[in-house]
Amino acid sequence: MEELYIQELNPNVSLEDLLLAEHKKQQLINFIKEHKHASHLKSIGLPISNTLLLHGHTGCGKTFTARVLASELKKRLLIVNLSTIVSSKLGDTAKNIAMLFRKANHTQAVLFLDELDAIGQRRDLDANDASEMRRVVNAILQQIDYLCSDVVLVGATNQLSHIDTALLRRFDTRIEYNLPSEEELDGYYDSIKSKFPIHYEGFKREYQISLAEAQARYLLFLKKQVIRELEGE
Repeated sequence: MEELYIQELNPNVSLEDLLLAEHKKQQLINFIKEHKHASHLKSIGLPISNTLLLHGHTGCGKTFTARVLASELKKRLLIVNLSTIVSSKLGDTAKNIAMLFRKANHTQAVLFLDELDAIGQRRDLDANDASEMRRVVNAILQQIDYLCSDVVLVGATNQLSHIDTALLRRFDTRIEYNLPSEEELDGYYDSIKSKFPIHYEGFKREYQISLAEAQARYLLFLKKQVIRELEGE
């Protein structure tokens, strides 16, 4: 099960590399500081928030944020695409969810649940499968309620309105991700360009796209130029 559903990424990235509006980045910084000072906060009776929900446009940095969080807290990062653990066999999805949380509790990791809406869908959206959906949502609610305080749970979704309200209430902090502005994209293009020793003219910067799309298009441009030189075109 672990080999099929859980991916571990190297979380060794910097908060400075995260392209996010300053007030949203501050939310993340506050979350990180709370965990860095967890021992003292607990000693005076203050609870530690260990659930974070990232929602909004795809390709705008939700997975990278989870990597930054794990890196800053010096924890392992377990990434799970929840659409891959949904089983057609009655009850198996709830069992798979329990196994995920057991692994996270055992390793005291950052558990990143991508596509949270795949298992946390509102129980009134599918009348034909209401009983199974209720079982699945109840299973994940129970796992969150008994989550080890040293584990950080990060959920991500592009469809916030589809998630069950009881599940949404379990996430103390929420950060919304939107398409970057032209200024933000210019800064991102410049940062990508600075990482390579080669520079070519002719790349047309595109806007109203996600960070992932911007990176993919610039790298494709670079590779085409390098291949043309190698082939003597």
